[in-house]
Amino acid sequence: MQEFTKDESLEDEEIEERLKQLSQEAFDDPCIMLRELAQLSGEKTSQAPMEDAGLKSVLFEKLNEMRMSYSYKPLLIKAMLEYADEKNGTCPMEDIIFYFRDFYTKRRLKGLFVEKEKSIFSREGFSDREARRIILIYPYKRFANFRLLYYKKEEELLGFHPYLWESLSQKEKEEMKAVCDSALERYYMRFYSKVQEDK
Repeated sequence: MQEFTKDESLEDEEIEERLKQLSQEAFDDPCIMLRELAQLSGEKTSQAPMEDAGLKSVLFEKLNEMRMSYSYKPLLIKAMLEYADEKNGTCPMEDIIFYFRDFYTKRRLKGLFVEKEKSIFSREGFSDREARRIILIYPYKRFANFRLLYYKKEEELLGFHPYLWESLSQKEKEEMKAVCDSALERYYMRFYSKVQEDK
């Protein structure tokens, strides 16, 4: 079984430590949570100094070099491509949560490894609130830091940066799905021997 890299383990530990420092309000308001996490990690919440025209290359760079502590990042991109509005690239959070729940439920029913034990998605019966919090803390924040995604709290929408969405061709969207599928396959191969041992 392939082990996690040191960087991936540190990334997990750092996020868990930061979660312990959040205010109670942060757990009730995703926007407050994201702002506090950014402050704790020393990141700026303002837009990064990057030209809109360069967003597509950054997106594909992040997808192709994706480090994965969990399965969340490629799953989020696949969910958004599945349910995004063709005109503006926005996607209801409830659809994304449904996609995550459906993905993990199907793996469980097939007897496949679902997720690491510490993940809420490793168990049945997780709530929409729990799923929303994890999606915003982990995969969303990684892409939002580079202005690739944004979140509208009032409308409960996640969206691709408008310029980015408009610039993506159908072929490029299919390429994104393929990259995410490959990333998920590599991720779950880490746990193949564990599943075999448990049988």
